[in-house]
Amino acid sequence: SRPSASGDLHDFGGDFGAFLATFEPCAEMVYLPDVARLEWAWDQAFHAADHAPLALEHALQRMATVPPEHYANLHFSLHPSCTLLVSDYPILRIWQVNQADYAGDQQVDLSEGGAHLALIRGNARGNDFAVSILPLTAGEFAFLQAIAGGSNLTASLEAALGSDAGFDLGVAIRHFISHEIMVDFKSGDS
Repeated sequence: SRPSASGDLHDFGGDFGAFLATFEPCAEMVYLPDVARLEWAWDQAFHAADHAPLALEHALQRMATVPPEHYANLHFSLHPSCTLLVSDYPILRIWQVNQADYAGDQQVDLSEGGAHLALIRGNARGNDFAVSILPLTAGEFAFLQAIAGGSNLTASLEAALGSDAGFDLGVAIRHFISHEIMVDFKSGDS
């Protein structure tokens, strides 16, 4: 019912989560469509284009050259492999306990809450082929989602603070650069 629209086999399966959401035999496993979306996001991150990281020291040096009146119009770029995913279910925990190398408690409590995640290939761990799944706060997720949508720093910060009044921009930017999620920026005024 959902044939591939691409000649690239890596593009096949993107609709599987949506299919599972309407597949009656899986109706009781309400989390399953989101787990399928997580698997799809992992696959997309693994096969995405690469981008050189933005060293934190270099980023701070570049930002120091931007006049303060231009800060509001800074536009950040996310790594091409960065995928953002939100779920009402603890899909990261579900995914982790179902990995072949997982050792530990197999219990999953669906009432423990949802997940805001960023998936990224390659990171500070030094393995360019590893896909990392990073849990995010609601504010961090809103901030990155706004950036991914093309928003400037001001709009991204407003989105973050609207989701989490305790969002700390300085901490978040350092965290996202060190995890190679944010890989570049430019001033919208230049």
